[in-house]
Amino acid sequence: MKRTTKHLSILLTLVLTLSIFTACGKLDVDSAVIDYGKSEIYTKEEMDEAIEVIKNEIQNFPITKLYRISYNTDDCNSEKNLAMLSAFKSDPNITFTQAISFTLSLHTGSDAADIKLIKNRDYDNFLWWLVRIEGEEGWKTAIWGEKAEK
Repeated sequence: MKRTTKHLSILLTLVLTLSIFTACGKLDVDSAVIDYGKSEIYTKEEMDEAIEVIKNEIQNFPITKLYRISYNTDDCNSEKNLAMLSAFKSDPNITFTQAISFTLSLHTGSDAADIKLIKNRDYDNFLWWLVRIEGEEGWKTAIWGEKAEK
């Protein structure tokens, strides 16, 4: 009986240790400050849908902290920007009908070079563009990356 108890104790310790490491490795996206700005095009609910896409996708990035997500402006939803974003689409048969853009403030981890970012660095101008596609529901990520300085 002692042997079974000892094995159970070891197994429980391993499970708890693994769960602690797993929890520590997950990005806390819900603590990010959300700045909705002002929009005459999008409701808070529509922005929240787009923000949820960002939060879900950024989980796979080598990011250690997401500080802020800020709506840019209604000007981002323009024919010029839709045309620019269309240059990045993988399927020439889809049509982008709307665009929305956010600026993220985040901190990269030690694996940031995997996505062409500098490791262990704060980024305050990380752009995330999402689009709506004709005939489909919801937002889809179009492009993301650091905002080029003028």
